[in-house]
Amino acid sequence: MLDYVAKNYKHTISLDEIAQVVGFQVKYFCRFFKKHMGITFLEYQNEVRLSYIYSDLLNTDELISRILEKHGFNNYKLFMRMFKMRFGNTPLKIRKQQKMK
Repeated sequence: MLDYVAKNYKHTISLDEIAQVVGFQVKYFCRFFKKHMGITFLEYQNEVRLSYIYSDLLNTDELISRILEKHGFNNYKLFMRMFKMRFGNTPLKIRKQQKMK
């Protein structure tokens, strides 16, 4: 299941899709995932995307909008809120701080 997400995170993986991949009913999958991972499947999916985005911010000079698009984030406002919550700053500020080091 985690391998499937790692290979397909760029598109939105529905609960139906991932439950079918592992052979569970959707409700059971949601409970199972939350119990074993400590977060919901959607939260996990977004964490995977954020980690790839963060890596690209630090290791490339690509435009932030292009990085988001490349990793499957379509909602910029939601992305900014999640990114700030996860990393404590905006993508641009993190990129600038990294370049100063």
